[in-house]
Amino acid sequence: MSTWADLNAQRDDGLISVYDMAQKEQFHFYGEDKYWNLQLKEEFMDDTTTLWKDLSQNKYHGQLFYISDPRNELTADQWALADQVESDLFDAVKKHGRASYTKEYVDEFNEEIAKKKEEIINTQLKASTA
Repeated sequence: MSTWADLNAQRDDGLISVYDMAQKEQFHFYGEDKYWNLQLKEEFMDDTTTLWKDLSQNKYHGQLFYISDPRNELTADQWALADQVESDLFDAVKKHGRASYTKEYVDEFNEEIAKKKEEIINTQLKASTA
C-alpha cells in the first residue's frame, strides 16, 4: 500500500507545491496541461519532483528516509558485547551520577579563540617595537 498515488501532485488536475529553499518562497502550480508549456513541463517536473527519488520507496516502513539498523546485522557475540557495554554504562551512571560540565563547549571554544587572538596581537606588538 502506498499513498503516493493519492497525493495532489500525482493527479492531473491537482495542485503542485514547490518550495524554493534559496529564496524561501512557496509556489503553487495547477497540474492540468492547459496551464503549462508542455515542452517544459516534463523537464520542470523531473528537476523538481525527483530530489527525493529512491529515498521514499520503502512502503513497508512508511518513512521518507529509511536507514537500516546496523544492529540487525550483528552476530550473537556482538549482541552480547553491546548489551554488556550498555549495562556497564547504566551501572556507571547509577554509581557516579550524571556527568556535569562547568562550561559549555562553545564557551570554551570562544575563550580559546580570544586567547589565540591576544597571543597574535602581543606577538605583533613585540615585533613592531623591537
